[in-house]
Amino acid sequence: MSSNPNQPSNTFHSYVFGGEHLDGDRLTLQHKIFQPNFQEVIERVLGPEYGLATRIEQVLNMSKGDKLKPAPIRILDAGCGEGLFLYYLAGLLERRGLLNPAVMQLVGVDSNLTAVATATDFVSTVQPARPYLRFICHDLTKPFELNPELRSILSIRQGQTNSTATKEASEGWLEEGGGFDFIYAHAVAEHIPNAQQHIKYWYNLLKPGGIIFLLDAVLNVDSSGLEVPHPALAPYFSRAFQYTKQINGLNVSEVAKDWLDQLGAEQIQFFPVIIPAGGNSEIGMMMLRNLVMIVRNTLPQLIALKIMTEEEGQALIDLLFKELSPQCIGHFTCLNTLARKPLA
Repeated sequence: MSSNPNQPSNTFHSYVFGGEHLDGDRLTLQHKIFQPNFQEVIERVLGPEYGLATRIEQVLNMSKGDKLKPAPIRILDAGCGEGLFLYYLAGLLERRGLLNPAVMQLVGVDSNLTAVATATDFVSTVQPARPYLRFICHDLTKPFELNPELRSILSIRQGQTNSTATKEASEGWLEEGGGFDFIYAHAVAEHIPNAQQHIKYWYNLLKPGGIIFLLDAVLNVDSSGLEVPHPALAPYFSRAFQYTKQINGLNVSEVAKDWLDQLGAEQIQFFPVIIPAGGNSEIGMMMLRNLVMIVRNTLPQLIALKIMTEEEGQALIDLLFKELSPQCIGHFTCLNTLARKPLA
């Protein structure tokens, strides 16, 4: 397991949909639900539209023979959890002949010590042939410069650290060739206070021409966000979403594109992913189960915050287990945001 002298507690204090409880089952379920969307986005990133596959091929060709060793391709999963999306991406790159451990680093960063330990143990025991997969425990609200492991990966100059991630990265704080070629944060930014500054920080971590992908929920309980499959869920998610939006004062998914535009990003795209909740499809049934797990797992937090009483929470759980079925149909909406840092 990765060591980290600046290791935070297991979760952000404001992270609503994941807390001190063990949340691995829900995250595994969400991985299955969002896998088709993630695959679609990765195809765009690798394809001619954003050109990551071409970029990787160029580095692989440069690494052959006696030529100077190029800077490695680096990919960051910001808020990786147990690393399920990173495992998928590694397998996809391997199948396409785009992986050379000597010039490839796939890095997952998460504040949850248990999740990072699970990811690290899985790589060491089940996937030892993937030495380019690395998981590091680090609070994403803190600059990477503070973490020795991340500092060494990124070739960050000693003495060039910022006190907080809300400050712009100092000019020259990365050695030549430092930074990431691709960064993605899947359902993470909306849960981090000052999300705009942290997205700016991730953008600054990109190499010229690097790509960033963000996915966050539309935090509205109506047809534009969550259309609840059972009316009893409406007041619960309305309060939960209201609290989540208060973290940043707005709906991060709907403004991330504007923040990236202000940073000078190009090829900005944003498009929805609409997941059915209920019905007879496999995805719909998984999302229905996921919503119940969200209620069960987040109730202690919302009760502690006095957003819902214990009696209200127990009554909701009883009702859902009695009445929720495939005949209860709704949907859940997230927004994908893709952008590229200019080469010049």
